[in-house]
Amino acid sequence: MKKVSLFLVFSFLFLFSILSVSAQENKESLSNRSVFLGAGVQGNVYLNNDAAHHSDTWSKLSLAGNLFVGKWFSSIAGGRIFFEGGTIHPFFQKNEIMVDENYVLGRLDFMLNLTNCFRSYSPDRFYNLIPYVGVGGGYAFNAENRPDGKDNSGSFVGAGGLLNTFRLAGGLDAFINLQVNLNDPKFDGYKEKKINGIASASVGLIYNFGKAAKKEIVPPPPVVEPQPQPEPPKPQPKPEPQPQPQPKPEPPKVEPPAPAPAPFVDNVFFRVNSSVIDADQQLSVKRTADFLNANPNAKITVVGYADVQTGNPKYNLQLSEKRARTVAKELVTKYNINSNRMKLDWKGDTVQPFKENDRNRVVILTQ
Repeated sequence: MKKVSLFLVFSFLFLFSILSVSAQENKESLSNRSVFLGAGVQGNVYLNNDAAHHSDTWSKLSLAGNLFVGKWFSSIAGGRIFFEGGTIHPFFQKNEIMVDENYVLGRLDFMLNLTNCFRSYSPDRFYNLIPYVGVGGGYAFNAENRPDGKDNSGSFVGAGGLLNTFRLAGGLDAFINLQVNLNDPKFDGYKEKKINGIASASVGLIYNFGKAAKKEIVPPPPVVEPQPQPEPPKPQPKPEPQPQPQPKPEPPKVEPPAPAPAPFVDNVFFRVNSSVIDADQQLSVKRTADFLNANPNAKITVVGYADVQTGNPKYNLQLSEKRARTVAKELVTKYNINSNRMKLDWKGDTVQPFKENDRNRVVILTQ
């Protein structure tokens, strides 16, 4: 029973880690396909003290089926109610016998979408890896050849496994499930001290209810052409002096200074969760390169930003850095601008230069 207690402690720690990670995930929209129903067929191998030594243990698999219903509470954390039932064949090397019995069990499983922990959520992703742990109970009945002479018994059940899902079409997925159920030794009728197990592999289908949320593609704001800077006034030619009987020297005319050019500012906007420069934003990069080529002593500051309404602060800081470095690299590789003439900075979502949220997915270039 100590091992059973340790398994329960591990299960609750696993559930706590799921909820902790879920609370910290970004605010990406889940599709409304959060409820799912699945069914499959599986092959079982009963694991006891004699399983590794008996020649028929791995050659005579028993068959069973499973049915489950569940719900995703976020893009990474979910739960399901799981049922399975069929036949199991415990083997005993000492007596060279095989026990033939039927069983059913039910569990509450806690699930973690490991793929979404390391990649952004997508309702159309083809493959997802989902480890899980569960607790419940099982019942064996109609047993034949049990060492204890009984034909039925009940047991606590703990489980762990890996659910692999593959998107087929619409809300339909195929799955491959690998798991181990841990149960009391009296399940096979032999009172040993060690915990027994049922190792199984199953295949089946999962149907996700509802319609997938449409992916929202937010185009970048339209490019605003900067107003052309006025050319400095051309100096007027001096009038030729007219001969005078007694000409007086005219005071020299002071030409007005040419107005200083306005400080350079331009913006490169990006799509949501992207650091790729769109074709219609290349004009801003070219204007910056033209300005630097026309002003050899000028330098610019390249600052990346991310909008505060998507992502989380840590992810947005990395995304704003990628955007700033992408623009700087474009100036260096495509327009041969010396990198020493650029100062890079990134603010994440801590600074929002524009009132409109979508415009804050931007790199701002200033002199």
